[in-house]
Amino acid sequence: ADVPGVAGRGWSPDGMRVGIVKGAQPQQMGGGWKGVPGWVDVTTGDAHLIGDAAYYQQDPPAFNFDGTLLLVTQTADDGSSRGIVIMDAGGHERARIEPPEGVYYGSPLWAPESNRIGFHVSEQDTPHYAVYDLAAGAIVARAGVPQRNPNIGGRCGGSDMWRSAWSRDGRSMLYSYTDGLAGTNGVWVWDVATGEQRLVPAFGAGAPSDGPSGRVVFSAGLFVMVGDTGGALPALITDGRSPVW
Repeated sequence: ADVPGVAGRGWSPDGMRVGIVKGAQPQQMGGGWKGVPGWVDVTTGDAHLIGDAAYYQQDPPAFNFDGTLLLVTQTADDGSSRGIVIMDAGGHERARIEPPEGVYYGSPLWAPESNRIGFHVSEQDTPHYAVYDLAAGAIVARAGVPQRNPNIGGRCGGSDMWRSAWSRDGRSMLYSYTDGLAGTNGVWVWDVATGEQRLVPAFGAGAPSDGPSGRVVFSAGLFVMVGDTGGALPALITDGRSPVW
């Protein structure tokens, strides 16, 4: 199917639908898309919109583990976060996760086996990662990031900086960190249940992609690396950027 004028991402588990932003207009510096959220039936090419208002979204809508719910982000024109909205495929709102004043929720991601959502929390003094449980209606776990190196300058702050990944069993979240003191940079593996964090050390690590048997791939500078989430040193695979399993 050919569906013009949309940005797409976020396949349903059965591979029959994909989330879209219709009339997609890119925000500067890769901060998201402005348009109307919805999804496409890939067998027919029919677009189903879940609203009528166009607004910025960090990513197109994403389906949950059983394909019954969609995660939609709402971002104001000035880049401030208006929160995460959970809808069904018909566009009915089921839950809303709103950040406190002055706080930004970045790059939310469904867990692979439950209605939990992991995301980065941008706060001036205590940036961290969090997991929200839809059934509990609350954030149920938080993980702090290492101390920032005061000699490193700031960056654009777009949500793409905070992309994370879930392990395939839904036990751990993986996130990259590049702004810390020596010995704290690389891909961190956070066991959500126990709070334990382990480091796959690397310089300039990009967004991680979880693989089988506890492995993770990521880019580091201009190279693609593979690491063991048990904590071993990563190995070089090839030149390249932004690998996925």
